[in-house]
Amino acid sequence: MLVTEYHEVVARLNELVKIKCDQVHSRFTCTFDGYEDEQTLTTCSNCRERVVEMSRLFVELWPGDWHSGHGSYIQDSLLDTIESTEASTDGLDIASMIKFRLKHTYLADRVIKELGLPAPSNKPCGIWNKVEWEKERRQREDEPVFDRSRDFTWRKFTDGNLIPQGTIQQGPGFVRFVQYLVAAVRQKEFTTKMSHDEYDELIEKMIKLVEDAGASDSDLACECAAARLARVD
Repeated sequence: MLVTEYHEVVARLNELVKIKCDQVHSRFTCTFDGYEDEQTLTTCSNCRERVVEMSRLFVELWPGDWHSGHGSYIQDSLLDTIESTEASTDGLDIASMIKFRLKHTYLADRVIKELGLPAPSNKPCGIWNKVEWEKERRQREDEPVFDRSRDFTWRKFTDGNLIPQGTIQQGPGFVRFVQYLVAAVRQKEFTTKMSHDEYDELIEKMIKLVEDAGASDSDLACECAAARLARVD
């Protein structure tokens, strides 16, 4: 997807998530292997057309996320919703999930822009492909994808609790957010020699920007605690 197309899709999604469904969706209990599971229909007659459109648009974003981990669960929920009026989840609300992820995508892009970091693969967070980015890096002998510096940056952000954790309605944690920030730091390191102090200052600024965003918007709130580890070469 081109960047221009991406922004058009996001603009439409933002319009759709603002519309609230005032109907209570049907709930039921299903039993599997002796375990009971509470389920809620993802649509009703009032909101089905809107939610199906959102699902069709959203499933085209987030390349590389849909085939593993929580991504598979979210994709299944979206595709089931598109295909059937009987689609249900264990509490995930399609509109809330999309809004939650879009907001954190904007935040990732904003952090990169405000700190003058390179956008990984020259793409915004919503259409960045982690697998393709790693392939690009492997083609350059002087730019290792996985090394101690990358692992350390990942720990800095995860120790700082930067992976967005949503409510039941908002869905699973949004790992892409931190993956994108780590990739931006790595690209900065590939092109610019940074001292220990410069690196630490950059990480602290990134964590602070996320903290400040959470303080001003409850949808972006996270339990951030600035990591204080010393950098490992």
